[in-house]
Amino acid sequence: MEHKGLVAFGGVWPNSHQENFEAECDRILASTALEFGISGFKGEAESEFTRIVGMSTAGTKGEDYVKAINEIDPELFDYIDKFRENDKCGDPILKDFGKLGKISANTLRYIMSLAFIRKHFSTKLDNMTFVEIGGGYGGLCKVISCVVDFKSYTLIDLPSVVRLQRKYLEILGFDKDDPDTPVRVVYFYDSENIDVDKEYDICISEYCISEFDIPGQEFYIDNVIGKSKNAYLLINFHHSGGYNHPDVTTPFMDKLKNYFDIVELIEDPEFPSIDKVKDGKYIICKDNKNL
Repeated sequence: MEHKGLVAFGGVWPNSHQENFEAECDRILASTALEFGISGFKGEAESEFTRIVGMSTAGTKGEDYVKAINEIDPELFDYIDKFRENDKCGDPILKDFGKLGKISANTLRYIMSLAFIRKHFSTKLDNMTFVEIGGGYGGLCKVISCVVDFKSYTLIDLPSVVRLQRKYLEILGFDKDDPDTPVRVVYFYDSENIDVDKEYDICISEYCISEFDIPGQEFYIDNVIGKSKNAYLLINFHHSGGYNHPDVTTPFMDKLKNYFDIVELIEDPEFPSIDKVKDGKYIICKDNKNL
């Protein structure tokens, strides 16, 4: 099925912005930024990549994430050493969080996402099939794998970003023939080659789905989200009336209700205030009518 790929919604992500992001991914892949112990892409404060992925390059925001995890799913802190593996590559800014030790705010954000997923779906996620629309550098996939023995994890993104994700996860031991490393089946689809017949247990999108144009949103609702039993969608719709205004979220949720019996917008106070900003919201979808 032909589709334009990751395209702009409401002028927020112009084509030049997309091209710059892909160029950044190609630059990272061509450099030494993915090697262990070398100054890498996660700590580059002014890069297009860290800005788009929303990484905390100053080491801030971590306290908010720790508080949220502690309130939602403190059991996840038992895996903190496993989560820290996500910081071994890319040289992120690390901060000391006392008993938790040194860890990046970006990894903590992904742990918080896992806490939300476990809260709304299940703490027993083994043998499930995941799909993530717009997977950044692959960090959430890595963090989830520290706790969940998933059946498979599919990443859908721009071609250059998919190449970066594949390389990053390979460096961290995914898909390697190593008897000491658990088999982690990860599939990569670039936005020009998506298997629209595949079904999933849980679909994840952190901001990406709300950054498409309307045709893009409808394409992924019909062909990926709508092919999933459940969905966790972190959103940041831009609107003249403010982030995630009802004029935008309501019609978007109405489209989701064509597929799911339960579509719920989760707002403050559950979603933490990050740097005193309260724009964060996410949508939970359950009980797909067709699966």
